[in-house]
Amino acid sequence: MRSSDSSIYTLTVIDDMEIESINKSIIGVLLGLLLSILTPASAQQAYPINPVVTADYYFLSGQGITRFDRSSGSVDWQVLGREQLHEPVLARETIITGGAGGVFAIDQEDGHVHWRQNLGSPAFSPVLTNGIAYVATQGGRLLALSEVDGMIRWSKELSDEWVYPPALGKGLLVTGGGDALVWGLDDSSGELRWQHKLDQELVYSPVSASEHSVIVTTFSGAVIALKIRDGSEIWSRHFTTQSLAPTVIDSRVLLPGMDGILRALDPDTGRLLWQQPLDGRIVTPLHGRGDLLLALTEEGTLYLLGADSGRIRHRERIEGSPLGCVFLEKNAVLVFMSRGNKSDPYPVLVKVDM
Repeated sequence: MRSSDSSIYTLTVIDDMEIESINKSIIGVLLGLLLSILTPASAQQAYPINPVVTADYYFLSGQGITRFDRSSGSVDWQVLGREQLHEPVLARETIITGGAGGVFAIDQEDGHVHWRQNLGSPAFSPVLTNGIAYVATQGGRLLALSEVDGMIRWSKELSDEWVYPPALGKGLLVTGGGDALVWGLDDSSGELRWQHKLDQELVYSPVSASEHSVIVTTFSGAVIALKIRDGSEIWSRHFTTQSLAPTVIDSRVLLPGMDGILRALDPDTGRLLWQQPLDGRIVTPLHGRGDLLLALTEEGTLYLLGADSGRIRHRERIEGSPLGCVFLEKNAVLVFMSRGNKSDPYPVLVKVDM
């Protein structure tokens, strides 16, 4: 076990051969507490996120799906190791994920595949609500699947290009993709309600900014807020570089840029609140805890930033390739890394004074 100490932070790397020898009562406290921000707002709704946290386990996607025991940090099982999979989504009894081979529902307890739906083209991970998994494909379709057995409830051809996972509104799904259009569809039938033309294709999925609006980003550097009800524009901004998947945390639209700059916008007006250069692109979802933001870059650098100003509170370089990270409740951050092979992830525990 390698550690580096300062007056505030201790970095502990849990090596493969050492996990069993570490005091499990201590690791159980640090790794075992559920991160509230990763828990779906209700048991009926869940968006893709990596890793997914449950009461007993962490589920991490990449090359297959890996389940980590929360009390020890050890690997319980790994399945679908030949599949490059998107983010896992927590359902009632399963983890649902998408990939080149279609959509898979994996048992949370033993890892066996409950069902698989091959959609004819690679699928993104679904957005889940009320027992329905809404799945977008790289072949331009948006589908509604039963969470229980994967049966198709409806299917809508939207484009010859890719379509991204939707944002959920009141009775509407908002999605877009590779042909510079955003669509609003009825969630019960797939009927098209509206469409909005953009200057270029979307970088990734629309994100709900409120119950009335969504945020989309394009490859031209545009960031646009649209009304969920009819797709009309609320505001727009342009930057010199593309913004990757936006996140809305505590009434701030957070935009990780391709230029390595993290920007925060006001969701109602688009006003720039702050911007902070980092050492590279953020490659895992941003998380918030109180007045802190957690970010992990492609360089393997973990950042804790002030949510109100973007000021860097701490940064720590971690060995390996980054896969995902979460806040823990007892002054700790859990980071998942790999040694160049995404089928061999390992946890890194960073102790912080929060």
